[in-house]
Amino acid sequence: MRLTRLTRQYAGGFSVFYVLGVFVVLGVIVLAGMLAYNAQQPKTNGGLVAIPGPKTTPSSLPPEEPADGPPKGFVAYSNPRIGFSLAYPEAWGDLQPVADEPVELKLATNKIATYSVTDALEIRADKTDKFRLLASSKGVMVAPSPSGGEYVWKVAAKGTDKQLIGKIFNPVPQVVYRSGKTIVYGFSITQDACTHVIWAFAAQDNFVGLRLPSFCISNKPADADVQATQKVDFDNQKSQILQSITVH
Repeated sequence: MRLTRLTRQYAGGFSVFYVLGVFVVLGVIVLAGMLAYNAQQPKTNGGLVAIPGPKTTPSSLPPEEPADGPPKGFVAYSNPRIGFSLAYPEAWGDLQPVADEPVELKLATNKIATYSVTDALEIRADKTDKFRLLASSKGVMVAPSPSGGEYVWKVAAKGTDKQLIGKIFNPVPQVVYRSGKTIVYGFSITQDACTHVIWAFAAQDNFVGLRLPSFCISNKPADADVQATQKVDFDNQKSQILQSITVH
């Protein structure tokens, strides 16, 4: 009987130690697994997960050049004295200063044979308080007037029109381009089957007027299809010029 009691005591003790041992082993396994999992996770910094960058492989190709500079077929022009730059089609000629008017620059005056255009690209600049431009086929001259960070245009000379001097010019010119400090106002005059476009923008204490070559419509039915294509090309060029205008 004594032996039977001892056997039961040791058997009960063994079962308790066995169970405790199993739990200890399981706990060690779980803890080791958690440590291994955490070691594989990306480190965090301030709540941001550090994601490894893409693997790179050596390449014999040269690095791509940044897309700076004027569009293809265009020439860059910069005037640091007045404070602006732009680009214009190379086929239009070379910018040459006019001897007796140093603030006026114009392209070669030969006609541009590629398109149905006449005249030449002209760039004129003057102090803002003296700047004037032709805004109507009736001879109305307008001048810029500061208003809320932009400009309104007031009649400076009424020409043969009935608009009053000092009043805001009507129709109000559109803002045709806006980027950073650059705001370009557009004036368009149609006369004798030709459309004349003038863009104006402020640069430092000056105003710059950009008169584009004029697109003229032929009255020959046979020219209609060709002219339609030329008009699209000409409008694309104007858009590229606009987007190149930068005020420094």
